[in-house]
Amino acid sequence: MLQTRCCLRRKNDFASSSLLVALLAIAACASSFVTPALAGGLGRERRCPPVPTVSDVSIEAYASKPWYVQAQLPNRYQPVENLFCVRAVYTVTSPTTLDVFNFARKGSVEGEPSNEDMVLNAFIPDVDVKSKLKVGPKFVPRALYGDYWIVAYEEEEGWAIISGGQPTIFVSDGLCTTESGNQGLWLFTREKEVSEELVETMKKKANALGIDTSMLVTVQQTGCEYP
Repeated sequence: MLQTRCCLRRKNDFASSSLLVALLAIAACASSFVTPALAGGLGRERRCPPVPTVSDVSIEAYASKPWYVQAQLPNRYQPVENLFCVRAVYTVTSPTTLDVFNFARKGSVEGEPSNEDMVLNAFIPDVDVKSKLKVGPKFVPRALYGDYWIVAYEEEEGWAIISGGQPTIFVSDGLCTTESGNQGLWLFTREKEVSEELVETMKKKANALGIDTSMLVTVQQTGCEYP
């Protein structure tokens, strides 16, 4: 009887050991499918603090004059080779909708116009948060529109900072950026040409909000002519 119990105990110990080895092997195999990019992505949103938007904004005032882009992140529809003479003009069409006219030139300030004939649509999903808009082509369902957040806005000083939604990619020093594609970051000014000091002021403001500005591309405005 003692020998039988001993044998059973050995069999149980062997089975437990075999199960443990199998579980460890499965875990090791599963971990091999987590690439560095995926592993980084798992912690991105946790490391990026929520970015606030402007609490009180008059869309009528915001859209009253053209905005000139001084620096921005390139994206799918605004690649780096098209970042010359970038300007945005807005027309309020209702209390919650606007027409958006973007203009840019390809290759140089004398290059061919880019997106000259495309009119975009912007709308405010929540009237209580007018600084969070959605923007997209009119022929595309609104569910596919991209985020357009006014995260800083000083009408008297003539500048605004626009983020393509909540930044989710950690860069460094507690600063984050948005995903590549149709999102981005834009530094707007009312004047076509401004001082470097003003641009630096906007960058510091973006940094204070937790937004990285190290990958911004300067948009040349000197020598630009607009239709």
